[in-house]
Amino acid sequence: MIRTVDPREAYDKDNLVNAMEDIGSLESVLKATSQEPWDPEAAKKLGALTRDDPRFYAGLNPRHVANDTNEVLDENLERIRKYAKRHFSSLFDELSGKALLALAQSLPLEETGDENLDNIAKAILEIKKVQEAGKSRDGIRAYVASRMKDAPKWMKTAYEEFSSGDFAYIEKTFEAYVETAQVDYAKAIQTEGGRIRKDKLYDLVSESYEKVKANKGENSKEAKLYEEMVARLVGNGSQIEQLEI
Repeated sequence: MIRTVDPREAYDKDNLVNAMEDIGSLESVLKATSQEPWDPEAAKKLGALTRDDPRFYAGLNPRHVANDTNEVLDENLERIRKYAKRHFSSLFDELSGKALLALAQSLPLEETGDENLDNIAKAILEIKKVQEAGKSRDGIRAYVASRMKDAPKWMKTAYEEFSSGDFAYIEKTFEAYVETAQVDYAKAIQTEGGRIRKDKLYDLVSESYEKVKANKGENSKEAKLYEEMVARLVGNGSQIEQLEI
């Protein structure tokens, strides 16, 4: 049967690791239901996890398997989130600097009121913006146009003159913004020696989590996202995509 955690119990990392392993199995089953051809082995895995009988879902339509998988997955992820909420400090203390950076890059950060922490958040947000914008010409154009609002007059004049037909000019301008964002990002998350500022990232994410609960609500989707991501990182080392410096 599927292993899970009880939010009422004391923190036990081994229990969390086991629960997250089975969460991963459920997610692999769900992924298999959307693939062609349908792999009946996924149905056996779901039967073993939820019914203690690998044959239970034999011969059933993948849609039925997907429906049951979603139900079980949602129920157990909610348990995981409640468990993480209760033991957030214990879980958080186990995270490495890289894991904290991954969280800061992937979660919706709130202003903390601390200028230093908020500047780190702004640097992370800006590098995410330029990386997303750089995926397409339209993205590059839109990003540069948005930056022109606060640009010096001479830059606005040049932009208005060349932007309509000269993409090379837009691209060069964008590259300059990217370089600035990369420098600011590196300074924000690293020491001069190149080590991740674990203490600052710890404070940023933990303070932001408290602000999320205060501003959006303890049961908001944003707060639950924090709890789930922390549980995933501690429970099975799930890698959240990290940005390049």
